[in-house]
Amino acid sequence: MRLMLSLLIFAVLIWSAYWFWGAQKNKTRLTDWIFEQRAEGWVMEFESLDQLGYPNRFDITLSKPSISTSEGAITWQGAFLQDLRLSYNPSHAIIVFPPSQNFMLGENRFQVSNHLMRASFVTGASRDHRIILEATGFEVASESFDIGFAQVQMAILQTADAHKVHLTLSGLKSSYQTTIENVTISANIETPATPNGFPSAIRNGLSTRFTNLKMDIDGKAIIVEGTVTVSSDLAVDGHIFTGPDIATGINLDNKNHINRLQIENAAKPFGIKVSQTPY
Repeated sequence: MRLMLSLLIFAVLIWSAYWFWGAQKNKTRLTDWIFEQRAEGWVMEFESLDQLGYPNRFDITLSKPSISTSEGAITWQGAFLQDLRLSYNPSHAIIVFPPSQNFMLGENRFQVSNHLMRASFVTGASRDHRIILEATGFEVASESFDIGFAQVQMAILQTADAHKVHLTLSGLKSSYQTTIENVTISANIETPATPNGFPSAIRNGLSTRFTNLKMDIDGKAIIVEGTVTVSSDLAVDGHIFTGPDIATGINLDNKNHINRLQIENAAKPFGIKVSQTPY
């Protein structure tokens, strides 16, 4: 009995030592990553960094984090941000977002709310990343509009400098009358090479190009191909093509739906040309 108890105590001590060693390594990895992003031009601030999760997890919580570009073109703020990892699989992180977030794009301020919002982040070899973000009860509000979705899922696959993104929005609720239920958007993302970069489509001082852009609304192809470039100062330019079924696949008599003219009017202020593909 004493031998078993001694072995148990020894095992607990060994595991505890491993956890504290791994926890310190995990904390150092995160702080080093933050310093790397700051060196690339991102401004990352927070009030405190706490780590819990003993005995089998490394759970880091940042209180009152703020992330922005040095010029302030993009700013995100929240009450907290959590990085949850299993101690035996530190390359897979679960990022937990707060139920209320503030987001600024240029001079435009947005209030983001959700019932539950998490992202699965897997880091592979050779700078490969896989990100899957899921949210329920997702709403975005500004002074001029309020839009929400019952379910949101976004997947980003990064291989070296190549990115693919796929976004699905389900259960649309909007301040504008509409019968649209589901929206699906996919694209390839091209960004200039930056080692150890923050996995975001737009980096401070660098431009981003979206190619092979596609968009479906309730199963109908609205955009079948497109290229859009977003510069570091958030200027937008590009060209998108609408499907030939847009005039027949969607009932234009229904004012709750959109048509190609509405797409053109929405895209024109951003410098994006809209053309209909030939039959």
